[in-house]
Amino acid sequence: MLKHLLMLLFGLWAGVVVAEAPAFDQFPAELDTAPRVDAPDLASHADAPTFAACLNLALAEGDRFGGRFAFAEWGCGSSCQMAAIIDRATGAVHFAPVASLGYAYRVDSNLLILNPPENIGEPMPSDPICQDESARWATTSHYYAWDGSAFVHLTDVDACDCPTCSFEPL
Repeated sequence: MLKHLLMLLFGLWAGVVVAEAPAFDQFPAELDTAPRVDAPDLASHADAPTFAACLNLALAEGDRFGGRFAFAEWGCGSSCQMAAIIDRATGAVHFAPVASLGYAYRVDSNLLILNPPENIGEPMPSDPICQDESARWATTSHYYAWDGSAFVHLTDVDACDCPTCSFEPL
């Protein structure tokens, strides 16, 4: 995973346009079978107590992200979704970046996609939404990798700028 992360970061620093979106299998997560906690550690993040009900529900659903994390997500208004992961071994809560069109993730990967391509569709550069710069929030997928302590931004892929990009199906 570190090799892929460094390659992507170097590519962004060098001004290279990422022609393809990062794939889940490029950021593998080791499945952890350690004992699991029954409740989130609400003292681990200042915002955790506010969302205790959502965090508890996510714990009940089991491991869903990064090998050992529960994944909680909830709405925060029109075109606004919030999420957090809960370390099922320690209960520690870590908030993810806010999304507009949902999240994509897998239990066997450390990759998190905000506004995944399947939620955007396949707009063409000539489509009205692609012509309106203020609407790009609705056409851009954001890719993050969990590094063990935080979500690290990898790249953004705007479906309007990359109609021939190949995206990994979920």
